[in-house]
Amino acid sequence: MIRKTIDHQISPIFISLLFALIFTIQSLVYIHQLPSTLDEGNYLYKGYLFITGVIRPFQPYGVWTNKMPLAFLIPGAAQALFGPGLMTGRLFAVFLGLVTLAALWWFVRREAGPWWAAAAVSVIAVNPGVIRMYAQALSEGVVCCLLMLAVAIGVGHGRLLWHLLTAGVIFAAAILARENMLPVFGLYLIYVGFEHGWKKALLTAVPGLLLLSVVHAIYWPDIVTNIWRPWLPVSLKQLFPGLPTAEAIWHPTISLNSRLYSFWQGVRYHFAMMFGFVIILLLWPDKTGRLKISSFRVVIFSLAVTVLMTIAHAWAALWKNYCVFCFALYLNFFSVLGVALVAIAAPLFRRKTSAAVNTVIAAVILLTGTGMGFGAHQELDDSLMVLTVPRVKNLQIQPGSTELWRALSNKFNWTYDQLSQIIPAAAGLLAAVVFLVIITIIFRQMRKRPAGASWGAFALLSFFILGLLLSPTPVFGNVPEPDCGGDVIATTEAAGRHLASLVPPGSTVFWEGGLSPAPLLYLKDIKIFGAQLNDGYSFRRGGDSDQLYRYGFWNEELKRRWLDEADYLLIVDYGYKQGYNNVIDLDKFEELPITGYIATCRDNSRIHTFKRIQ
Repeated sequence: MIRKTIDHQISPIFISLLFALIFTIQSLVYIHQLPSTLDEGNYLYKGYLFITGVIRPFQPYGVWTNKMPLAFLIPGAAQALFGPGLMTGRLFAVFLGLVTLAALWWFVRREAGPWWAAAAVSVIAVNPGVIRMYAQALSEGVVCCLLMLAVAIGVGHGRLLWHLLTAGVIFAAAILARENMLPVFGLYLIYVGFEHGWKKALLTAVPGLLLLSVVHAIYWPDIVTNIWRPWLPVSLKQLFPGLPTAEAIWHPTISLNSRLYSFWQGVRYHFAMMFGFVIILLLWPDKTGRLKISSFRVVIFSLAVTVLMTIAHAWAALWKNYCVFCFALYLNFFSVLGVALVAIAAPLFRRKTSAAVNTVIAAVILLTGTGMGFGAHQELDDSLMVLTVPRVKNLQIQPGSTELWRALSNKFNWTYDQLSQIIPAAAGLLAAVVFLVIITIIFRQMRKRPAGASWGAFALLSFFILGLLLSPTPVFGNVPEPDCGGDVIATTEAAGRHLASLVPPGSTVFWEGGLSPAPLLYLKDIKIFGAQLNDGYSFRRGGDSDQLYRYGFWNEELKRRWLDEADYLLIVDYGYKQGYNNVIDLDKFEELPITGYIATCRDNSRIHTFKRIQ
């Protein structure tokens, strides 16, 4: 009996460690494959400037501090401690990912048992779409780590007052990393009130609110102007200065079709959480007495957080045009909690469903299959479109064959672009139909069915498990990144060292270096025009130049002024070919040797260096 108990405890721990190792190995591979993005480069470089005291967050005429300070200061601290560079930033991101996994395991093990904890860890470890995000130095990884630490410490069975106070501080820190975490802190205090009493809820709020107050006092009032003012009611907005008004050059028009694609991309990347919502809704416990169970209150809190945050980010990304194709990325803020939610709620699911619910389940599976196919059309269209099919005319098979898209185009007069979306969606629908047929046959042939289980519950959970098993595929989670033909960290470091050999310390640098300022991490003690770090996203047409620069923006007048003031110009190749080749006065500047490719999968990603002639 003792040996059996020990084996029961050790086996899930061993499995959890094995999947943590799988997560680590994949992460260490991806950090070398993924090109650096504008956000990642800015978190690292701005964070390094902040933490070393070169400039401060929200400093006038500094940089555009478009995120809360800890989003920059946390990765900046790693840069200062271990040395600036893309390798440091990404290894730190992997470390945060492992801390997040440990918090996930700790939380689920306490609330649902070691086997559910192992299952939760495995769901994350086999999903390349999620691992890629946590292998980059992005604020999503920082926030998710803070969120899971706070939940693991302060939510669930046996939480003492010091657990609650510590969790409150960490929830507040998450807000100071990204402002979208504000509602989560509020929901946590409500949870504490129901679970431990409102007196403890008030005590829990104190240290977190104190931390928020101190940080806001340090950066007042610019933190409100830059971060909070857009969300304030009109009556309160008047109390704070606004950002300068000028026309942004980045305002794309996104079609409804693209918004649907972005939504289903989010479902594909985060299938465990997104389809888990459906399972919880359709298999909701039918015993209201469970509302008094502590573990059920944990489910309610986790469900409230993940559903509210999903709706809020869908509204911001898919509806408000904030960043339409960022929906899947935004879900990384809290999707690990969504996985924990499903694991903790699973023991509470009811197994018996009515005929009406069974009909809904079948419809949901068909819709999800269709949506997943549509959401994967960019990965599937090349293989599906060229499938060879017999030629058909007047319902008669003709000699020879043709490609599937040509046959459908001739029949229905659809274009190639239309069919590149229709065919994958239809393939997803067909796969869902086949799944329902097979699962029905299996269910009817089963001699020993789970006690009280109905066809609907069996089909729904089987589809969920199938989706988890297929997470590493192009349909469920694995979207192949472009092969950069080498080591992105190595090429970034090589470019940084090359630039450092050309640009001496103390130089004033004009930066138009592309989609990531990561190469600047290797230059020492340069003077940068901080507004340029956000590239075209911070560029404005017209406007008051002084006010724009004060808040981290720039325009054509500032661009010309800085060209005249800079000792060195660092211009990415595509920028040079798209206009700077006609702007730079070669009587005043000498061109130095160009860098190698920052990322070989990005055309024209080399950086030109121009030195002012004395």
